Amino acid sequence: MRVEGKCIGDCSKCQLLANGEVDMIPCILDQIFIRTRKIEKENAFIRRSLDSMMQDRNTIQLAGLSDNEDKTD
Repeated sequence: MRVEGKCIGDCSKCQLLANGEVDMIPCILDQIFIRTRKIEKENAFIRRSLDSMMQDRNTIQLAGLSDNEDKTD
């Protein structure tokens, strides 16, 4: 059974669990899946940021090479 709302993350203090409204295992699995999705989103953001930084860095290096070639001519 999935329960709408925010999990407090501490099963020992969970009133829904104490009242028998949820089972511990599905609740813990939901926590793991939610945390995993959050981490995957954060990792994707970091990956995109690093890719963008590397592209900018490569562009700057190429521009520097072009400037050096102009000076030698």
